Amino acid sequence: MIEVHDLYDIYVKHETALFGHEHATYLHYGSMRRFLERYGFRIVDFNFLPKDVCRGSSMLVAATLDGSDLKSADNLSDFEHPELDKLSTLLEFQADVSISFSRLRHFIESGKCAGKRFAGYGGWGRGVTALAMAGLNQQHLEFVVDGNLKLSGGYTPASGIPIVDPSFLKKEDIDIVIVFNYAYLEEIKKENRTFIEQGGIFVSVIDVMSDNVI
Repeated sequence: MIEVHDLYDIYVKHETALFGHEHATYLHYGSMRRFLERYGFRIVDFNFLPKDVCRGSSMLVAATLDGSDLKSADNLSDFEHPELDKLSTLLEFQADVSISFSRLRHFIESGKCAGKRFAGYGGWGRGVTALAMAGLNQQHLEFVVDGNLKLSGGYTPASGIPIVDPSFLKKEDIDIVIVFNYAYLEEIKKENRTFIEQGGIFVSVIDVMSDNVI
C-alpha cells in the first residue's frame, strides 16, 4: 500500500504550491505503474477511496507481486494520462499556473478596491509557497492565521506577512479568509462559526485560482 501525491490531481487543480515543500518526485498513475513493474510488482487498485475522505492530492496505490493471484480492478486503464509524460504538457501547465496565481492576486486586489479586508489561513507549506508564487505581501493580506501557536509572532518567508493565532480572526477586522490548507476547510469553518455567523467568509484557494468563487 502506497500513499503519495498524485501528479494528475495537482495538474488538474494547479496546486503547484506542493512543489515547494513536499517531495522531489511526483508520479501519476502511468509513471507509478511503470516504476512498480520495473521491480516486479503490479497495481491491483488505484485511488479506491472517495476524494472527500482523502487529504489534498493523495494517490492511493494497492500493489502486489507479479506472481500473486490477486485480481486487478477493472477500471485501471481509466487512470492512464499519457499526456503527463510529454514536455509540451508541462510547458502549457506552467503557463496555466501563472494565470491561476494571477487570478488569486486579482481576486484580492479587486476586493480591496471594493473595501474588503483579507486574511490567509495556513502559515506553513501550501500557504507560504502560494503567497510567494502569487507575489502577495502585506499590502494584500492583513495577516495569516495558523493553529500552530509556535508560528504566532513570525512572518511568512518571502511575502513577509505576520502570522497570528486564530483568536485574531474577528469580523470587525477581516471580511474574507483565503484558506491555503484547503483540505481542512470544513474543519476550519466549524472552529470559526462565530466569525461566519457575523458575516465573515472562508474561501478555498483552489476555488479562487480556478475562478470558481462567486
